[in-house]
Amino acid sequence: MENMKDSTLEMYSSGQAVVQIQKTEDWDFETADTRHNTHGMHTYPARMVPQIAEKLIKKYSQTDELVYDPMCGSGTVLVEAVLSERQAIGTDLNPLAILLSKVKTTPIETNYLKKQVFEFLEKLNSQFNKFDTSNKRKPSPPDFGNIEFWFKPQIISDLAIIREQIFKVEDKEIRNFLLVPFSLTVRKASNTRSGEFKLYRYSPTLLEKHNPNTMKIFKEALKKSMSCLLEFNQSTNLQSHCRVYKADARYTKNIIKDNSIDLIVTSPPYGDSRTTVAYGQFSRLSLQWLGLDCDEIGSYEEITKLDKASLGGSLRKNYDYSLKSKSLDKVLKSIASKDIQRAEEVAWFFVDLNDVYKQMHRVLRKDGVAGIVIGNRTVKETSIPSSTITSELCEEIGFETIENNGRNIPYKTIPLINSPTNEAGIVGRTMDKESIIVVRK
Repeated sequence: MENMKDSTLEMYSSGQAVVQIQKTEDWDFETADTRHNTHGMHTYPARMVPQIAEKLIKKYSQTDELVYDPMCGSGTVLVEAVLSERQAIGTDLNPLAILLSKVKTTPIETNYLKKQVFEFLEKLNSQFNKFDTSNKRKPSPPDFGNIEFWFKPQIISDLAIIREQIFKVEDKEIRNFLLVPFSLTVRKASNTRSGEFKLYRYSPTLLEKHNPNTMKIFKEALKKSMSCLLEFNQSTNLQSHCRVYKADARYTKNIIKDNSIDLIVTSPPYGDSRTTVAYGQFSRLSLQWLGLDCDEIGSYEEITKLDKASLGGSLRKNYDYSLKSKSLDKVLKSIASKDIQRAEEVAWFFVDLNDVYKQMHRVLRKDGVAGIVIGNRTVKETSIPSSTITSELCEEIGFETIENNGRNIPYKTIPLINSPTNEAGIVGRTMDKESIIVVRK
């Protein structure tokens, strides 16, 4: 028998399935490098730890099998699938996520990449020098509202020059690659407070002191992106079999065939964007600068409505929110006793999430596995056991729960304690744990 000092097992029952939980299996990855290869190219909210994706991929799939992430975000799962010599497919609603996922999984031959970047920088430097020494008309920035609220005049001018030069690049893969450091530059050079995922403008005092060097920021971001992609090139031998589509994970019938996926690894949002992570807000300034010249962006209206289009982003009138989850029913009753609207918002999020789980069941082959990384949250002082609710919803659809692993979240970008009601003396803990639920079709 395995030494009990090294392994603590307990039984877990979610209704239909009984599984063993490996309590001491390391899912925290507290000291792991989470920004290796192309993972370090661009910041993105609530990224999955790459080592979790790698562990699930290697445990539940074989070489050349097809791994799918229905809410791929910046492409963490897709990168790990490619590095593990699997085929990969990802979908997401956010055009910035699509751009990042494509660039991070597309190797470019080293000498060619270096040559193209060197030539681009020469032209870019020439353009900056030309505008500094003449009265020549500078490129026009994209036309979106409040641009002068979020960017100082000199920054707008600098970004417009960089942007114009990037979109003159004929090679699409090189052009997309350059857009990644440009996106980072947009955010860092903006009047947005650093360290925030939502859009908050600097205070007047800090704004006065905020005078970033746009070209320096861009060149540093480009150097970092180069380093990341060169490492990825060496790790993949220029082999990549990854497809990324802009699509809603609730509606993938026209993109992914029934029973075609070997493994799903994904991390759904933990709640609606308005009250948890606002992916749309995080991406908005970058997308507005990328503009309609970027293939994945259909309209400026689409950019501003990303959060409303996400899970739980909008409510339906006279809709039946009932789902077959005893844990969810209990939670909704508790929240409704304090705030009916918040209960409806939570309910609608899980209705949307359940539609994603239905699509996951449709596309997985028989005996295929899905690894779902999700955290519990608190609404109106009511703890929402999202991991348990996930197991219950999945089992109702036709999955069997085979693992439920808890993990601590070592790195936090929000405080461990906040004031959920904004009332003096009332505090609550933010999310510092999450679960890896593994289900089988």
